[in-house]
Amino acid sequence: MLHLKVRRTTRHAVHARGQAVDARRFTLLGERILDASAEGCLLACDAEATVGQRVLLTFQLPKRGTWFDAEAEVVRVIEGNRYGDPGYAAALRYIDFNRADRLALGVDLRAHPMTNEQRSPVKRLKALAL
Repeated sequence: MLHLKVRRTTRHAVHARGQAVDARRFTLLGERILDASAEGCLLACDAEATVGQRVLLTFQLPKRGTWFDAEAEVVRVIEGNRYGDPGYAAALRYIDFNRADRLALGVDLRAHPMTNEQRSPVKRLKALAL
């Protein structure tokens, strides 16, 4: 039986400014959030990221001006080699995020357009069937 991961929340294009720093070394990882959801975000990286790396994240949504602070974990690194990739980036999953702030973020994100999935589940199923 084949199991595909199904997204529980929608991603929204935000192009927000903020800072993401390595939680252990306090070195800057990146300053641009490309898209976000109530569960995580995509960070354009200026330094190398590794899966499992803990990140302290603070960012502000451009339309509302609300600041959000969270601890996150790198769950995927995008090298930027494939067509449609946004460049070198890291997918972050929030692991310590105030519940009220997470709900506020979900509400605030509704003012931003949803992103298109880069690689849809249907395309992945077709590729596996070949």
